[in-house]
Amino acid sequence: EFLSYGELNAWANRVAHALRGQGVVANDRVAVNVGRRAELVVGLLGILKAGGAYVPVDPSAPAERQAYVLRDSGAKVLLGLGEQMAPCPVLDLSALDESLPETNPEPVNSAADLAYVIYTSGSTGRPNGVRARNTKAKPAAEGRWPVAAKLAQTGGTGPAQSPGSPRISPV
Repeated sequence: EFLSYGELNAWANRVAHALRGQGVVANDRVAVNVGRRAELVVGLLGILKAGGAYVPVDPSAPAERQAYVLRDSGAKVLLGLGEQMAPCPVLDLSALDESLPETNPEPVNSAADLAYVIYTSGSTGRPNGVRARNTKAKPAAEGRWPVAAKLAQTGGTGPAQSPGSPRISPV
């Protein structure tokens, strides 16, 4: 799937506004369960733009592990595709309200706030959540990230992507 930077930004902004509508504020955890597809990149940026911290959930993991991560993280919202069972509200990225604003939301977080919580396998057999602050992630939420830099270097004509990520191409 190809997205221009403008399409990616507009979609992520709509996600951010939807999350703000769900009450997401700085340090709120928002789970993402969509697999490796364009919606993952959109969701992560949308969460950061809303001020939340993303919690990736592996859709191929056993249901018990997925449920544990959702409960333990205290996710306020789950971003998904289609209907999903969760102990919190689910925002379906495939049915996002087209009337949501595509403009950048006002920033609400700082470098001291959470950016993400990643669950490792854990030496005890139970997953452990590892937290990271916005120190490194904040530039992405503000549009100052490597893909934007690549687009600037190529004059917006070259594809911009990271290894293992969906292709993002300026159009």
